[in-house]
Amino acid sequence: MKSWFFVFIGGGAGSLLRYATAKIFEDFKLLGGFPLATFLANMLSSFIIGILLRYMHKSAPDNSLWLFLAVGFCGGFSTFSTFSLESFRMIQNGQWLLFSSYILLSIIFGIIMIFLGYQKIL
Repeated sequence: MKSWFFVFIGGGAGSLLRYATAKIFEDFKLLGGFPLATFLANMLSSFIIGILLRYMHKSAPDNSLWLFLAVGFCGGFSTFSTFSLESFRMIQNGQWLLFSSYILLSIIFGIIMIFLGYQKIL
């Protein structure tokens, strides 16, 4: 039961921060509509997970911390469904270059951010 609590609290915090990020950046679009808020939330979540992976490999695993931050917070803060919806809308609008760059940048930089977090480069 304790594990559910950690996921619940972390997810709530992540979701609130995700909502705040969307509100802050709702009128800020790059390159003809690039969804910056979603991109930033997903990149920061990837970076946090990289840091957590490193921490978990260097010390005794703390399952509660992983559940709170990785599953809960990052799960609530990052958003695959919004990423998919924004991508779908780009397809509907015929924005193929924006769609392609959004997909590629999100995947490539997401992996890079995990690597950077794991390496503690930033």
